[in-house]
Amino acid sequence: MKQPNWWLKQKWLWITMGLILLLLIVLGALIWRACNPETKPIVVINAPVGGSQFGEGQAIVVQSTTTDPKGIVKVILSVDNLVVQDRIDPPQTAIQRNQTWNAQGVGQHTITVIIVPASAPTPTPAPPAACVNASALVSDNITVPDGATMQPGQAFNKVWRVLNAGNCPCLLY
Repeated sequence: MKQPNWWLKQKWLWITMGLILLLLIVLGALIWRACNPETKPIVVINAPVGGSQFGEGQAIVVQSTTTDPKGIVKVILSVDNLVVQDRIDPPQTAIQRNQTWNAQGVGQHTITVIIVPASAPTPTPAPPAACVNASALVSDNITVPDGATMQPGQAFNKVWRVLNAGNCPCLLY
């Protein structure tokens, strides 16, 4: 049975209207997204560069650049769970900060910069973990090799080289 011509015209009319509605929804979503971009804070540590080496007690300047369109109220520098905080008043959207940390202990250090946006609650840094004392023998053949023959009463100095294999600072006495 052949359908009337007006029914086919209405079918195409409904399909066309549905496609136009779908196009308007997609276009509206794209416009809304462009006008309301979801932005995330950006933190860049400019200095020191990865792999830098520091001397014990050396003052290290950690330079960071931070941006957040919501505004930044605090820049937190955390090095091995030691915290330096700079409060920002009034909040700013872009900040370059130089924060100083004094190098402690020998070994690798983890440097973290955290920003607190104006719209967020202030995070509480984790308490420092208890350090672990450990040592490792590097060499005992520095001054007197193993198996050396000594005369009775002969004075000698034996030196051992050890490594701080833990994560506690070394205390030299």
